[in-house]
Amino acid sequence: MLLLLCGLGGVSCSDGAYEEADEHGNWGPHVHVDDEDFPADLLIESDLSSSHASCKETVRTDAYSAGRNFTITVVTVDGKPVEKRTADSFWRMRQDASSEGVTLRLNSGFRTNAQQQYLYNCYLSGRCNDGNLAAYPGYSRHQSGSAVDINTGYPGVVSWLDRNAHYYGFSNPIRSIEPWHWEHSSSTDSQRHREGMCDSAPQPAPFTPPFADDDGSPHEPAIAALKKAGIFSGCVAGERPKFCPDDSLTREQAAALLTRALKLPRAARDYFQDDDGTRFEQDINSVAEAGLTQGCGGGERFCPQERVTRGEFTVMLARGLRLPETPWDFFSDDAASFYESAANSARMAGLVQGCEAETFCGERYLTRAETATLLARAMELVPRVWTPFFADDDGSPHEDAINHLYKRGVFGGCAGGEQPKFCPDAALSRGQLAVVLQRALGLPLDAPDRFGDDAGSEYEGAINAIAAAGITSGCDASAPELYCPAQQVTRGQVAIFLVRAFNLPDARQDYFSDDEGSFFEDAANSLREAGISLGCEVDKFCGERDSTRAEVAQLVWRLMK
Repeated sequence: MLLLLCGLGGVSCSDGAYEEADEHGNWGPHVHVDDEDFPADLLIESDLSSSHASCKETVRTDAYSAGRNFTITVVTVDGKPVEKRTADSFWRMRQDASSEGVTLRLNSGFRTNAQQQYLYNCYLSGRCNDGNLAAYPGYSRHQSGSAVDINTGYPGVVSWLDRNAHYYGFSNPIRSIEPWHWEHSSSTDSQRHREGMCDSAPQPAPFTPPFADDDGSPHEPAIAALKKAGIFSGCVAGERPKFCPDDSLTREQAAALLTRALKLPRAARDYFQDDDGTRFEQDINSVAEAGLTQGCGGGERFCPQERVTRGEFTVMLARGLRLPETPWDFFSDDAASFYESAANSARMAGLVQGCEAETFCGERYLTRAETATLLARAMELVPRVWTPFFADDDGSPHEDAINHLYKRGVFGGCAGGEQPKFCPDAALSRGQLAVVLQRALGLPLDAPDRFGDDAGSEYEGAINAIAAAGITSGCDASAPELYCPAQQVTRGQVAIFLVRAFNLPDARQDYFSDDEGSFFEDAANSLREAGISLGCEVDKFCGERDSTRAEVAQLVWRLMK
């Protein structure tokens, strides 16, 4: 999932434009075009015919994901090179869409590093490819071969993909702003048993247990895992047993599932009067004795036949798992509700993502399939969703600061997708630091142009903003027209920027032994006396060392608190 920060710094997401993070966590507008404008010397064989499809395999050793190089096998679809398994799944999806009168055609597939570098240079210069935003080479999802752009100009394409693409292993983490971008995962392709463009179909049995009515459902793995664990059974037996995934769950069924999943002990007494003699009476008493529920309205009623809502079940599950409270508020539709705390805790634990972006839908009735996924994640029978906010800072001493600054729109990530990354140990450039400070201080982006070496740079507006605020005068006193936006920023430079930005007073004493006579000595002492930085080790500041993204996040957050 790409991390989005629309509206920051006066930039909006509308009319087909969106905000995309590059590997440095910086944002900018991007408008979709049908095909990339590559010069002839960058085209590879499969780019030369826009209507050609071929199963001729080519091994590419120049695939990348999150900056890491690996090898893939590509074939050709619509003249575009595509990773082989992705191409097979797309071909099956295309055939099924065509049978319903919907045309799917690829506009973009795998990109080489040279192609990505070309597009990135076009973005920086604005002299080619319409200046469209492009990720830094090595960080585009297209370089993995499993991301494709599908032509949405044909009638019905977007709605058909929204309804059906997940059956073929395709997901779109940025659907609301880029409906043409789809990423493939063969592990979620429920149609992979069928013949694809370049593979032969195995001959599956006419029915694959355990249930006949959940094939292709995103909840199918969880349903199967809970059936195997003896937690969840079907709704109809026979040669083709059914699970009824879309049926609502009753409160008594919820009690039975929680009792089994959490292995609750038998209750010592009877808690409610309206469940006497019912099938799930003992389970209801068990969840009550465990403190998971107090009934349906006080007194001695449980309302066993009533349907359970998403909010009610999440509260019971959070209590059963003893999920810790979290200060983060992830959803916009649960303010002051009885389930708000439980919903946020469940999201932080990776059990739920909500029903839509930033909405939890706690009043909506829970389906049997949704319940299966919640329980299977809780029992770790299937993977949990990624834990906010980034996947690569877990356990870092800077994690809390990183999360706070992300929530406030000050810092973005370095890589999107299902497991967004922050790259905490990566060095920060002077241009990136300008963006962080401009956002942290809310400085206007319409300041006069100050430097000559940032023209057309994605950081130019922020650089001018901090220059106008007196935070920087450039990177070279002898050449005041230079800012050096690509230069990595040192700890000493960061100290000076922060002292000026947050107007810290001069220190009353000298704290470090390794900065005597340095240009950053006074700033380092000011940070130390204000309690913002204790240095890199006892009695040392390490001002010549490059600053990392995580270190800067921690310092900025301490100053903003």
